[in-house]
Amino acid sequence: MTAKIKLSTDNNIIPFDFGVFVLNFERSDEKSEFLTHKSEELKEKAEKVNENGTEWEIRKELKELLDEFFGSMFDTDAPAKIYEACGKNTISYLKAFLQVANEMQKIQTKEQNDEDFLKYLAE
Repeated sequence: MTAKIKLSTDNNIIPFDFGVFVLNFERSDEKSEFLTHKSEELKEKAEKVNENGTEWEIRKELKELLDEFFGSMFDTDAPAKIYEACGKNTISYLKAFLQVANEMQKIQTKEQNDEDFLKYLAE
């Protein structure tokens, strides 16, 4: 008789609750790498909001980057849903991005410090 072992692989989905809807982020290495680079680009752009250009030009650029980020992270309908939930305000939209990025970073840090993960790396 052969033993059957079921492995858990369902931890690749991270649900994000935006209050009126929930969007699921389905992680992959490719998607995670892209989003990491996009996050860095967005953070740099956010720091420059008042440095050069007009505020409205920068807001438009930020929104376009955020749309690309959320569209890549979730699906093509996600940016419009999130922007609407943020009151169609780019600064609120940016805050939603920062919250999402912060939560993803917490999850990644937690997983990298997971006892089971570290135990297998040590062997």
